[in-house]
Amino acid sequence: MASPEMAEKVAGHSPYGILFAAGGSFRQGAQITGAGLCDVLPTVLHALGLDLPQDLDGQPLADAFDPDFIANHPPRYSEARLGPAAPSEGAGYSDEDLDAVEQRLRDLGYM
Repeated sequence: MASPEMAEKVAGHSPYGILFAAGGSFRQGAQITGAGLCDVLPTVLHALGLDLPQDLDGQPLADAFDPDFIANHPPRYSEARLGPAAPSEGAGYSDEDLDAVEQRLRDLGYM
């Protein structure tokens, strides 16, 4: 994940965002600092009571949860891995398609 400084230099994106979570196991009025985009998925999976894949980036945002919930339901990690999906038969791009995509990216200034 790019640093906020790099994100602004490369694509002009803001490094700040907002996440709203309410009800259930979430702590009312919590304000979380230092979280990243990669922490959202682990937080949602944990809120749903699901095991987290062991190679998942990020961590559940423990401060977003009620302290009793975290004490009684610590994050659980499974043996599952996210890893790349196996390609399906006929999947992928032709050389011509790859050239066309590359040219579009150049035209947009990404390459």
